[in-house]
Amino acid sequence: MEQKAGFLKALRAFLSSAEVMVHVEELFFRLDQYSLRDIFESSRSWHFPRLRRISYHASVWVKNNDYITIKAPRFRQLEIVDPKLTVSPLVRIYSRQIKELDMKFLDQEILFKAIDNGTFINLHSLTLNTAAGNHLPKVFQTYDFSANHKTIFAQLKFLKICDNDSLFFAIYEDIFQHVLSLETLIIIGKDMSAGSFNAISNITKLKKLCLMVNILGYYEVNKLHLPKLEKLTTYIGSFAPLGSVPMLRWLCIKNHSLIRPKIIPAKGDAMQTSLDLISQQLEVLRLSRVDVDPTLLDLIRDLKKLKALEMRLVEVHEADVMKILRKLPALQVFSMSWCNLVKYPEHQYDWHCKRTVNLEDEEKKDFFETLKLELPDISIKEIETNCTYNGSRQMSEVIDNGFSSVDLRD
Repeated sequence: MEQKAGFLKALRAFLSSAEVMVHVEELFFRLDQYSLRDIFESSRSWHFPRLRRISYHASVWVKNNDYITIKAPRFRQLEIVDPKLTVSPLVRIYSRQIKELDMKFLDQEILFKAIDNGTFINLHSLTLNTAAGNHLPKVFQTYDFSANHKTIFAQLKFLKICDNDSLFFAIYEDIFQHVLSLETLIIIGKDMSAGSFNAISNITKLKKLCLMVNILGYYEVNKLHLPKLEKLTTYIGSFAPLGSVPMLRWLCIKNHSLIRPKIIPAKGDAMQTSLDLISQQLEVLRLSRVDVDPTLLDLIRDLKKLKALEMRLVEVHEADVMKILRKLPALQVFSMSWCNLVKYPEHQYDWHCKRTVNLEDEEKKDFFETLKLELPDISIKEIETNCTYNGSRQMSEVIDNGFSSVDLRD
């Protein structure tokens, strides 16, 4: 007890110092033994004139005693991870000030109650993360989506839903019908119905779209018609079919680690039709956790306006890299990060044994130096690329550097 009191006294002295109170712009708390009330005792005056953001990871072992009275006139961003089964008072206390809210709760019912429990007149960015605990997670239904929710969602410019347990599956369509002011939509989960996907075309102000989901009833899916869409990230196993997207310049094609942890080749007519449609307008293409097979190779070589090609955790033959780069007249930047570069074997023994042989670093270096000499107008970048004979090495064996997450804010 004495040690706890000593720690809190030192922490309060630090937070109440003139240097911190006057200049701090962001506070981050990850608390296991304390509540916010323990730290910001009410007997003191707490005023943070420049504070913009609070990130708070609460403890399941501490009672929810987070009623705090701090003055922060510029406070606008709240990130809260709360494992308790009640709504954190922070959400309600600062609901009128908050512009950006990022929430992750253990209890899914609390997740929706939290944003139905305040006056979010300035909220324009909302991130919802599901985190199922040991209890049976609640699957949201249309009756969970209240009139207040509809009002809040209608004013959003940015919406991100991370749903590993398909808890939002039944209400995606309801949500998409009320977020007509959205400019950025990010959905990372498992499944989405064709009806929900089709409703996205109603969000005509959308500029950035990320759909890392498996679209069910794929033959009932309509093509996306989004007149202002500039950036799209799509799952290669369930490619978002494109219709009229005249402003699209940036495309990311990814594998989905939640559905298929191993790399997969490109499949489906939707990708071929969509890439043909945007072949004369696409400027940036990013590939992540995919296998550049002959189908995808041909599609990339037809992107004559492409200025930047990025490969992350990709398997591709070195000869195919040369073929691609020589066929893209507008290309300015080419990068490979944590990829598997396959070299056709020079020795018959290696080929017949079907074994993977690591190339010497010098040989890998020579390949990229050759690229730079032959293609001096292209900026070529390489990070931790693995070189082998014969390939067929899973990307999980290379390294996972966090590229399974997606954020289109930049």
